Amino acid sequence: VAFGSNVLDIFEVNDIMSSKGWHLNALQRPNSIHICVTLQHVPVIEDFIKDLKESVNTGGEGRALVGGVERKRERNLPL
Repeated sequence: VAFGSNVLDIFEVNDIMSSKGWHLNALQRPNSIHICVTLQHVPVIEDFIKDLKESVNTGGEGRALVGGVERKRERNLPL
């Protein structure tokens, strides 16, 4: 399953999910995050959905400060 967004910084969502113990794969073109769902995820699916909703609600707007200059966050740009 892959998730992307044209509205928020999907990589920030990934960072927040990582801080909650979920380890998703970051993808590019288009920017997105991916999780391979298996039978082991069934008992924790409600926790995953809750954490994903929280991460989306607290995620950034796709910008990061680099050397005092605001830039759109892209994984191929060094931050």
